[in-house]
Amino acid sequence: MRFAVLGRLEVEGSDGPLAITSPKVRTLLATLLFRANTEVPTGTLHQALWGYDPPSSAVASLHNHVTRLRRQLGAAEGERLVAGVAAYTFRAERAELDLLDFTCLSEAAGRAREQRDWVEVARLTDAALALWRGVPLDGLEVDLLAADVRRLVAVRQEVLTWSFEAALRLSRHGGLIPRLTDAVAEFPFAETFHVQLMEALDRGGQQAQALEVFQRLRRALVDELGIEPSAAARAAQRRILDATRSAAAAPAPDRPAPPASAPGSFLVPAQLPRDITAFTGRTAELEELVTACRVGAEQGGVIDIHAIDGMAGVGKTAFAIHAGHRLAADFPDGQIFLSLHAHTPGTAPVPPADALATLLVGLGVDPARIPADLSGRAGMWRAQLAGRRVLLLLDDARSSEQVRPLLPASPGSLVLVTSRRRLLALEDAMPFTLDVLPAPEAAALLVAKSGRPQLSPDDPSVREIVRLCGYLPLAIQLTAARLRHRRSWTVADLLPDLAETSLRLDALHMEDLSVAAAFDLSYRDLGAEQQRLFRLLGLLFGEDLDVPTAAALSGTDAPAVRALLRELVDHHLVEEPRRGRYRMHDLIREHARSLVEAEPAGDDGADGADGRDAARQRLLDYYLHTAARAGSLLGGSIPLRSPDVVHVPVACPPLAGEDDALAWLRTERANLLAAVDHAAGHSPRHAAQLPAALHEFLRSQGHWAEAGAVHRTALEAATASGDLLGMAISLLNSGAVALYVDEYSVGAGYLGRAVALFEECDHRLGLAVSLHQLGAMHRLSGQYAKAEEALMRARTLFDHADHATHLAHLFTELGHVQQLTGQFAAATRTLQSALEAHRRTGNRRGEANALGQLGDVLQWTGRYAEALANHQRALELFTRIGNVVGQAIALVQIGEVHWVLGDLLAAEHNLREALERCDRIGSRLVRANALAHLSSVRLALGDHAGVASCLGEALEICRDLGSRLGEAHVLLRLGRLALATADPAAAETHLVAAVELFEAMEDRGGEAETRNALGALGAARELPDEAARHHGRALEIASEIGAALEEARALEGLATARRLAGDDAEERLLLERCLASYTRLAIPDAGRVRARLHRSGTPSTTLDGAR
Repeated sequence: MRFAVLGRLEVEGSDGPLAITSPKVRTLLATLLFRANTEVPTGTLHQALWGYDPPSSAVASLHNHVTRLRRQLGAAEGERLVAGVAAYTFRAERAELDLLDFTCLSEAAGRAREQRDWVEVARLTDAALALWRGVPLDGLEVDLLAADVRRLVAVRQEVLTWSFEAALRLSRHGGLIPRLTDAVAEFPFAETFHVQLMEALDRGGQQAQALEVFQRLRRALVDELGIEPSAAARAAQRRILDATRSAAAAPAPDRPAPPASAPGSFLVPAQLPRDITAFTGRTAELEELVTACRVGAEQGGVIDIHAIDGMAGVGKTAFAIHAGHRLAADFPDGQIFLSLHAHTPGTAPVPPADALATLLVGLGVDPARIPADLSGRAGMWRAQLAGRRVLLLLDDARSSEQVRPLLPASPGSLVLVTSRRRLLALEDAMPFTLDVLPAPEAAALLVAKSGRPQLSPDDPSVREIVRLCGYLPLAIQLTAARLRHRRSWTVADLLPDLAETSLRLDALHMEDLSVAAAFDLSYRDLGAEQQRLFRLLGLLFGEDLDVPTAAALSGTDAPAVRALLRELVDHHLVEEPRRGRYRMHDLIREHARSLVEAEPAGDDGADGADGRDAARQRLLDYYLHTAARAGSLLGGSIPLRSPDVVHVPVACPPLAGEDDALAWLRTERANLLAAVDHAAGHSPRHAAQLPAALHEFLRSQGHWAEAGAVHRTALEAATASGDLLGMAISLLNSGAVALYVDEYSVGAGYLGRAVALFEECDHRLGLAVSLHQLGAMHRLSGQYAKAEEALMRARTLFDHADHATHLAHLFTELGHVQQLTGQFAAATRTLQSALEAHRRTGNRRGEANALGQLGDVLQWTGRYAEALANHQRALELFTRIGNVVGQAIALVQIGEVHWVLGDLLAAEHNLREALERCDRIGSRLVRANALAHLSSVRLALGDHAGVASCLGEALEICRDLGSRLGEAHVLLRLGRLALATADPAAAETHLVAAVELFEAMEDRGGEAETRNALGALGAARELPDEAARHHGRALEIASEIGAALEEARALEGLATARRLAGDDAEERLLLERCLASYTRLAIPDAGRVRARLHRSGTPSTTLDGAR
């Protein structure tokens, strides 16, 4: 995807332009793009969207605009927009955003200018200026970015200056005059452009026009600004005047100077093959090459050589010929074409001596005069071209050695070389690599070559065909030829053969042209070891690889396989899209697969069916070994069995810690999943064990659908092979995944079966882990007694010395249950132990979980500043390790604390960020929790409709998942909404249902909170005894468990009950106690109570003391 801001805001996807029509969304995107790859605070985005007076709904509206932007960018691209803590970051690479590209090019041009490298300055500034399509963000008013736009325009003006300066230094003044004339018109007071235009005109013999430019500049400056031209402008005028006077005084020459070179017997060859009819695509590459060639030719001094390389079928020859025709007029002494036949079927590569003989004959040299030896022919060739400007196109070169003797020696000529290999040893050659076509250009090529003008490049069938052709021009043209010659066929008729992998290469041929044959010629150009590795790469399960993967596949040590991969890259049979990562074009991979499947067994057993199976087993063992090692470094789970590896890998990636492990697993994720798919049908051992090695990574990163799928594969493989331990592990992991996707009954079933199997296997550790997970499952379904029982049983099974990490995880879970049942002191001790253990072992996920749970306890006990610090630190840790569900939970906790503290804007922002993450990973229970807390914020803002919407969805989720705790909290908030809307009957229904659920779960904190709400209902009904009964029970529970906020709310509610009963003195005493509690908690509720005491006539000294 490409984004453009240097002109109208444009977004180009793989299928063409994206229409982003909403002005707010366009403004949001523009602001993020101008700050690409840096965090943009939400306050800045509010200012961009609404100026300095954002509406009260700014937080929600911004979230909606972000969601809409993500949706319009698409599922994969939407992940570019990363949410942080009260900020967003838009990720873009240089090649994806014209602003970044322009910045890099202009900075590089500035450095080249400092080094006086005028050729490089010209190239870089031309590339930078070509990115501009008009005024940045044309048609979009964003006041916040006005200064940025002005700065960009100023930078462009400076780059223009450098471009003109470089052209003048390189004596390219002829074509410069129209550009400078435009620049003077655009910047009428920019003296530098006027001086440069004067110099260009002067060099072109137009002194009168140059002097007129000065006069126009002077008039403009004097009339508009009241100033005279600068000293530099006046000096330029004087130079031109002095030169004009000197020329007028000089005598005329007696006769014209002779031409620089006499033609003699030299023929002017025009050997370029005919240009391609309706050449399609490659516009940017063509302009880049043509510009570079003209720069090199004009610079002089050395021969200009450009080596065009690329894979077979990518269109190198057609591209070079088309470029040659574009450049032909620049080389009046001839255009020479010679095929060197490196890859022509049935023809040997042309030896340099033979090539020279052909070239000399083409210049009109008598064959009898051509020397017999290579050096003599090369000398004659150089002599023939001395002082000439010719274009030499050498097509299909095999090597630098073949090309080097054919190069002219004198400057002014241009050499274009095409080759399937990178000609690394060709001195002074500028490499120019052609890749496959972009999707839109590929579709346009198919349409152009099909002979069917009614076809559209946007036709879905056209787009699918070029995708199946791998966007390779040769494959596309062969497919188009079938359409051109089979008029009864539709585009869709071509799809079945191309879609079938085994038939694709067979479908891509026409007469003597074949994609497979083109690939095969490149393959035959390899040495035996290179050929073997190329064939084995056809066995890969996934899309890409690194050196250790190739080493495992081939059984070759890392240094040797790295050298082989480099050779394959140089032959364009393998690509290296980023350093150390290799991939094959889809069609080349199919060719490699066909070769390896057809290769017979050798004497050493390296090939044939046995060799293929051995290679796949080595690769699967490598993945199993390395994934198990990486998984063990994540610290979230304990390996329940050692990986059963037969072939110890010959090379492994360096995994020094959790960051390395995460990086490797993220990079290899698709390949590892593909390996599981392959193992399912071919290797039960790997099918059962590899998913277990991947479990912690997939679970912690939110890839739950993938985790569920691979564990089902593992269970099937283990069951088929009678592997009881493998069955138990896969059931345990399936249960853990069910917990995260909120399928509690399903998860409990998996875990129950896992417990039974681990007991049958007498596997103490597996039994402990299963009980731990079962305890978490019971806790989520509101069965706290069962949860604590399972956790305490698991605790007795763990060996404290050997399993400190998992014991710390268990303490975190146990502390959570203790917190839910109001055992705050015990929970604090348990969670503190867990936190210290995780910090000792460096387990960041465990530390984050413990911090979050401890933060909840601190919040319940009224220590809000400490609670907020814990939750924010947990969010930082979860963000660092990429744990999205952990981030969502932490954001909900942060939002809840902000709500208690009265910062509703911050609360809503964090809760909506949590909802965004829930949507990203599909965590329904966390979403319900976030919605419940968001309803409290909206209730405080008086948005009753918004509250009802949040709670309706949350209640549906909780009941669907069987979450009694979630349902109870939603019912409590529904009761509060009914109270706010004066519907006491509905309030009583919801609150009674909520308190019954809390009592059944023994959730004492939840019961105290709901009792206070029931007390408020009694007060609303003016029933002081009922209000006092509920508030009294809430005060009793809250005091016993240390729930500071509910204790203060109970005191305030009891004061209200006493007021209703007419007992003013007792009301004041209760309010004073309540005020002291609220003040100690540092929450805004204190203001409300202070106002009540003022109204009741309490002396000011009492209130001051409460402050």
